[in-house]
Amino acid sequence: SKAVALITSNGVANLDDPHTRAQLEAKHPPRGSQIQPSVIKDTPVQHLRGLRAALISLKSKKGSSPGAGGCRAEFLVALAETMDADKMQQLEEFGLMYLRSDLPPWFYQVLLSTRMVGLYKDIQQEGVRPLGIRHPLVRTFHRLTISSNRQELISFLEPQQLALSLGGCNKLYFGVRLLLEVRPLSLIHISEPTRRRG
Repeated sequence: SKAVALITSNGVANLDDPHTRAQLEAKHPPRGSQIQPSVIKDTPVQHLRGLRAALISLKSKKGSSPGAGGCRAEFLVALAETMDADKMQQLEEFGLMYLRSDLPPWFYQVLLSTRMVGLYKDIQQEGVRPLGIRHPLVRTFHRLTISSNRQELISFLEPQQLALSLGGCNKLYFGVRLLLEVRPLSLIHISEPTRRRG
């Protein structure tokens, strides 16, 4: 629960501290390869008719941190509860324009900006874990798109990526366990950030 998380939290790092900033910058190295110059333009979803329900479901996120611009989930809940059908349709159309890349390029630079927060990893408050918080409306658009394309994404990503799979964590755990039982001398590489989470 959020109460337990607050009690067990090691605190939020001060971003004005040069040591904290250095740690966060080290966790965001320069891009290793160039982004391809163009992509095929398509429509990831045909409609956003579930947008009102998705925004109202943000009630469970009450008290969550605002993304860039200070917009909180509670604001979007109030919007969804009071907006008439015509205005909601306009918001759905805006969402489709966003998802289809029909908005000006500068708009994506602004809308996709992320609010960076540094959370301390331990009680000594030495290590910092970066946490990027996006605008809740953008997160809602993305969540609806992923849920609409879930099966296609799973088909493409499995077996290397299990994040969207039902019981993905259990599949990974028991897969590694089986491998170690069948081949006890197998070497399994676990990245440093993953090892620290455990």
